[in-house]
Amino acid sequence: LLRRHARAAELHTVLPSWAGIFRWSVVRNPWDVVASSYALFQRDSQYPESAQQPTAYWLSVLQNSGKSLEEYIERCFGYLRAGGGGHWRHWCSMPDGRQLGVEPVVYDTLQERWPELCERMRIPVAPLPADNRGASVSVQWTEAADAQVQVYFADDIARFGFQRPASVGW
Repeated sequence: LLRRHARAAELHTVLPSWAGIFRWSVVRNPWDVVASSYALFQRDSQYPESAQQPTAYWLSVLQNSGKSLEEYIERCFGYLRAGGGGHWRHWCSMPDGRQLGVEPVVYDTLQERWPELCERMRIPVAPLPADNRGASVSVQWTEAADAQVQVYFADDIARFGFQRPASVGW
């Protein structure tokens, strides 16, 4: 059995039809990922009953992380430092960095690309169920937190040309 958020490298080893399926993944600006995730953390740590089906990992984050943005980034994204940094490399490549043929879809283009993706998956085009973007997430950024994002997501930033949004300032 695969865990809830299985990496492509894990799927590659258990799916005999790997070569014949269309593989894609959403990639998102790292500063947006951190801000949205941190806002969720703040909400759930203040109102634990609002956490929907919290995993053991999320509960440990809620209980063991400091409240600062820097502590949160270290706890939740520090693992990305290994191998050059980045969600894409961690989730969609082999541990040694070899690509597995997973097509990146930048989050900001998902809505417009959705019909094409449905066609390539050979499923009927249906509306996206929801835009999972946090509504006007406000995070008090620091230079240290910005530096962490630049290190932990270095590969994503370089690979996809992500830039620090204008809303990130200190």
